[in-house]
Amino acid sequence: KNNNMLNVLQQFCLDWGLAVNIGKSAIMVFNRSGRLLKRRELFSHMGRLKVPSARQYTYLGITFTLSGSSKLAQETLRQKAIRSYFALKGMICTDLVTRTAIMRLFDSLIVPILSYGCQVWLPHTWCFTHLLGDQTNKLRSISGDPLERAHLTFLKWVLGMNRRSPNGAVWGDTGRFPLAIELSKNLFSYLRRLEVMDKNGSSALIRHAYREQADLKLPWYSKIEGLHYGLCERQSQSITSPTAVRAALRSIFTNLWTKERLDNKRLGFYNLIKPTFGREPYLDLELTMVREIATFRCSGHSLAVETGRHGAKRESIVNRACRHCSC
Repeated sequence: KNNNMLNVLQQFCLDWGLAVNIGKSAIMVFNRSGRLLKRRELFSHMGRLKVPSARQYTYLGITFTLSGSSKLAQETLRQKAIRSYFALKGMICTDLVTRTAIMRLFDSLIVPILSYGCQVWLPHTWCFTHLLGDQTNKLRSISGDPLERAHLTFLKWVLGMNRRSPNGAVWGDTGRFPLAIELSKNLFSYLRRLEVMDKNGSSALIRHAYREQADLKLPWYSKIEGLHYGLCERQSQSITSPTAVRAALRSIFTNLWTKERLDNKRLGFYNLIKPTFGREPYLDLELTMVREIATFRCSGHSLAVETGRHGAKRESIVNRACRHCSC
């Protein structure tokens, strides 16, 4: 079949005087193992030119792999976003720009890079596949997604905190939800558009791809369907609009954040002063004050009560006593 399609393409090019750039062309045979199958018939030819097989290929900004996994695509987008993030850092004077303005710049300039093509790969993120499950340490798993790693890196920079600062405190003080939850509205809006096209019997190729996903219960469709069913069951009502889906996910994350932060011994002081999830007013202060307040609230400081948790003598509670106090 590959050779037949290449022959049709070759004849079309001959009829219209066109040429195919073989250097930018490749054949991918998708398989679960993700291995490059080296059978002779896979090395297809287009006339005298051989079209090689490839392990991965970037098409319209999304990197596809032989196994069909979206992990490489997410990591590639994260790396592109990080480069843009560092460029943004180099052009901003944080002493003169408010935290609100910096976050708007991130949402306007960096998030579109991170979320490019999210309608395709978002259902495969941890947040979508396990948020409603029974796994433990869910916040840690969510923070491990490439999408959220870039988000947390930015938030810790805005707060002036080091990279080891507790992620739960960073989410809580900024009042920002994981990007996968915020982008869920984009995904379900896209799903509704496909459903309308299918209902109207559209002849578009994307409609046929959606119909195949639904009929064969392929991973993209089945994961979205499972998440939607779980949300409706948990909320005890039908959730139809994309905005309602995002609101339900926000509510679930808030409850999860409340539970896991209370179980985190490192956030003992933070739990006393932070009863609810939401943006803190101190973020509107000067950068120096924001940094000092954030590191103290979120246990990112260098006091003995925090530094004594690490090192060879971390088991002794004596090493956590303040060396400057007489009590």
